[in-house]
Amino acid sequence: MRGVRPVWNADVNQDEMIEKIFEHASASEAGDYYQVSFDDDDDPESIDGPYLLIQRQFEFPDDDSYYLESDDTRLCGHVKVRAATLSSEFLSIDLLADGWTTLRIRYGISQGDFEEFERIVTIMFGDKVFRLD
Repeated sequence: MRGVRPVWNADVNQDEMIEKIFEHASASEAGDYYQVSFDDDDDPESIDGPYLLIQRQFEFPDDDSYYLESDDTRLCGHVKVRAATLSSEFLSIDLLADGWTTLRIRYGISQGDFEEFERIVTIMFGDKVFRLD
């Protein structure tokens, strides 16, 4: 199942939860810039459908923010991160934009690719990431 499943009850004071499901996950680095990306396209050079990018840079001192880019306009811009949970099946991030939101990203990834993905996520999120596997 692909897409977005918002889970939120406006009558209860709680964080919003958004779950996104993608077929592919990948990670990359260029100097002091790190990125994890998610999409459903079999061509890694093309983004024709739903996608999500999470970026972090260490080149310049900043306010510990992350940059999100997505086809979903709720998930675009700079955000703060409270915590992250990583497994071979999902990445869950507690982030602050307009309010606290838990973003759970489910994905498919091979064991070999997951090792690189895990390395990049650990660099990006540091001591904020908890590993389940």
